Amino acid sequence: MITVGLVSLGCAKNLVDSEVMMGALRRRGFHITMDTAGADVVVVNTCGFLQSARDEGYETIRELADLKNHGRLRRLVVSGCMVQRDGAALQAALPEVDRVLGLNDVERVVEACDLSDAPFVPDLGPAIWMPTERSDRVLATTGASAYLKISEGCDNPCAFCVIPKIRGAFRSRSIASLVTEARALVQAGVREVNLIAQDSTSYGSDIGETGGLPELLTQLGETDDLKWIRLLYAYPSKITTRLMETMASVSRVAPYIDVPLQHASRRVLARMRRGGSRESFMRLLGEFRRRVPGISIRTTLIVGHPGESESDMRELLGFVDEARFDHLGVFTYSHEPGTASHDLVDDVPAREKAARRGRVMELQQRVSSELYAARVGTTQEVLIDAGPEEPGVPYRARTCWQAPDIDGSVLVTSRRELAVGQFLHVEITGAGPYDLAARPIAPGARPPRQARRADALAR
Repeated sequence: MITVGLVSLGCAKNLVDSEVMMGALRRRGFHITMDTAGADVVVVNTCGFLQSARDEGYETIRELADLKNHGRLRRLVVSGCMVQRDGAALQAALPEVDRVLGLNDVERVVEACDLSDAPFVPDLGPAIWMPTERSDRVLATTGASAYLKISEGCDNPCAFCVIPKIRGAFRSRSIASLVTEARALVQAGVREVNLIAQDSTSYGSDIGETGGLPELLTQLGETDDLKWIRLLYAYPSKITTRLMETMASVSRVAPYIDVPLQHASRRVLARMRRGGSRESFMRLLGEFRRRVPGISIRTTLIVGHPGESESDMRELLGFVDEARFDHLGVFTYSHEPGTASHDLVDDVPAREKAARRGRVMELQQRVSSELYAARVGTTQEVLIDAGPEEPGVPYRARTCWQAPDIDGSVLVTSRRELAVGQFLHVEITGAGPYDLAARPIAPGARPPRQARRADALAR
């Protein structure tokens, strides 16, 4: 039996592709391992979005290539966005790589990992593949949580982004396909699905699903034993009142939205080809908070885009202070070939970009600390993600307003044993800027009085 190790880099959307590859390999009798040192074949599924991601990919591949000389590794396979973006350059730079897979080759991974000498020609044409309800998956997520990829590709014109050139045109899966997969995930023990796409709010627009994302949420919300449905990557200009109303009315939809706004300065947003402004974004946030009680809002921002001035930075900082996001991430601008922004002068020095990112994160740390402090004393339902690695270490859990991997955790100290994948109610006993401390509520105990006001916390 051939043993295959798989290393998945980059985003959750890439992780789903890795899970499908593992499923295809398992179905054909390969043994899957996370121990690359004990593998006959290693597959590295790469991210090619930013230069920093490509640097990580090259470093990882070089480290694994060393196993061909000093370990049992017989074949090194590289897949994903880095290959799709420039597979020829990758093979020239890394002759240790035996085979490459384009984004259309995800389910051809079996051919690439077969140790025969049969020729393998990758499909590096425009990306058109996406998973279906028939795609086998080996879940790499922990506990009762999984990602559900509802579409692929992107048609938005963002000047800084190369994803449309890598991942291809926007294309949606059918509602029937997604509901079928969600039910299969539930049968496998999943209780939380996180909906992912390049642009989730465009869902259905290309295939005549007239109800779009709200209808998908409604039908997914009828899945028995599914506890939380979380929505990620919503494009701000495509958010509708109907979407907000659906989120509020479908009980299984978590009061959570990830809306990457990228900036607040109208001038910078125009150069990014995004549109919008601080004023329009504040109206959007206000509508969400009015229509979806207790909504938790996450965003991502980019600092250092060509032409960003100190005045633009002050406007961005004022916006972050006013908006009071529950969760926020900041990227420094990367001058990517193949994007419209690459035609502009990259006029913000790297050190200044890093300093600007630090200013935003310092402000957000204060906001997050204040918001989390307001949770102390409340009762929250949490999902246990991971058990203690050693005695005395808390369990790691999340509430419905914390997405996996990106939003921090609830650290639960318990005298009784808890199970990964278990839901339980806890009392929040402490707060930091990103994590909360908690203890389980004893069965039959009266919840703290503040718990009845948890959804009305001041923002």
